[in-house]
Amino acid sequence: MLDRSNSMAGAKLEQAKIGADWFVDGALDGDGVALVSYASAATVDSALHPLTADRSAEHAAIDGVAAAGQTSIGGGLRRELDELSSPAEPSSMQAVVLLTDGQHNAGEPPGAVLPDLRASLTRVYTVGIGPTLDDTLLQGLADATGGEFARIDPDLPADEQAFAIRAEIERLTALARDGGGVAAGSPERLASGERRETTSIVEPGATLATFLVSRRFVKDDIDLEVTDPSGRVLTSATTAPDVRVIAPERPYTAIQVRDHEPGTWRTTITCRNATRPRADLLWWTFVVDRDLVGALHVPHTPVRPGGRVVADLAVSYGRRLAELRILARLTEHGSTRPVVFRPGTVKAESDGMYRASFTAPNKPGVYRLEAEVTTSPSRTRFALGEEFTGPDQRGQIPRFARLYSASIVVA
Repeated sequence: MLDRSNSMAGAKLEQAKIGADWFVDGALDGDGVALVSYASAATVDSALHPLTADRSAEHAAIDGVAAAGQTSIGGGLRRELDELSSPAEPSSMQAVVLLTDGQHNAGEPPGAVLPDLRASLTRVYTVGIGPTLDDTLLQGLADATGGEFARIDPDLPADEQAFAIRAEIERLTALARDGGGVAAGSPERLASGERRETTSIVEPGATLATFLVSRRFVKDDIDLEVTDPSGRVLTSATTAPDVRVIAPERPYTAIQVRDHEPGTWRTTITCRNATRPRADLLWWTFVVDRDLVGALHVPHTPVRPGGRVVADLAVSYGRRLAELRILARLTEHGSTRPVVFRPGTVKAESDGMYRASFTAPNKPGVYRLEAEVTTSPSRTRFALGEEFTGPDQRGQIPRFARLYSASIVVA
């Protein structure tokens, strides 16, 4: 769902469109996709339909979205839900990524749509930008439906805010897929001729891995190379039954691999030519594993400067996992400080649950809490007192890594 109100005109809407383009390109053939944009009223720009290999019509619909009018968040949610609930295109798992830069001020209230969203098991992921947002509304929509709220820092320069919109949409589209998660990711800045190698873990049982590099400027010349655990090298020229290369004339390139080999994968990014002194990039590894789910949740935001922040984290593989390694940090404008997550007791109701409690920064602003979660081979175990909820009675915990994040608004 794209907010096309007048205040979104310009770079913000253009970067949001690139994020929507990635939503289309990163999806699989047969996935159902619909595009709804909203201003004073909502418009179905592309009705729910299964994707095919040719996605030019979907990109044309995205490109045709133009800014005009006020902000009807509730109206947009209602039209999107109507599309997802269409009997002609039933959806087994439903998710909405909602972008807005303002407060709801026209049409049906979002709260009136919320019971129907919950009844249809539709998750809502919200992305907010601008200084006048209703943060409580967007956080509440995400919390009530099992989604996530991502807040763009309004104090960033305008071009950085616009790029951040695209980054959040890219990340959330991975989470919106059933079983989707972020295995690794980080920003990178490369000069012409510079090369960077990174690694990520893809666990046994995962069905799809996507390696993406997204660049701020389309004219930056970036090469992506992925090496699997056996040493097979995949590039944008690779043709193989299990490999799909996503390299359109847009500012991103991806290599998607089905039924891949588990283990450590290496991603190599080479900057052939940067249009500025350094190319600004985002590198992601997205993994689909329906048995491995987790969430990082901050239940009360905004918080007062210097107030108490409480964050909860849980990861399950059929049932909750205990004794995980968690490396967490709070970030604003490049500066970070560590955050400690402590495990619950060994009582059944809290085993496998982790909580961090820390003091919020004294300066108002938007902060990002990130938690890198990995297994500890000698210690990670299943939580006590729970039955398996996955399709298999799994007895062995795979080696995996996941990156969870949450926005914290201090105001």
